[in-house]
Amino acid sequence: MPLGGGPEEHVASGLMGVLNLVVGRRHLYFPAAGAGFGTIDAVDLRTGTQTTIARLGKPVGGGLALSPDERTLLVPLVNAEGSDLMLVEPVQH
Repeated sequence: MPLGGGPEEHVASGLMGVLNLVVGRRHLYFPAAGAGFGTIDAVDLRTGTQTTIARLGKPVGGGLALSPDERTLLVPLVNAEGSDLMLVEPVQH
């Protein structure tokens, strides 16, 4: 929705979640849904053009980050999911 008011405008398709995106001065970056694991898209905020910029081959975790100079995008990847149950014996003092 424009800051000055008016109707909302469609910006990007395929976002995996509204909390897993980062906005720069000229681009919006996000993991793209349905494009395979580890696919990062960028939308040019001036033209609306959406482009895949990386195919990383692993699921993307939450918390994308963009460096202040906007030259580096930090993308957390998920290497393994699951849980372990461990028995820890009482420690004797």
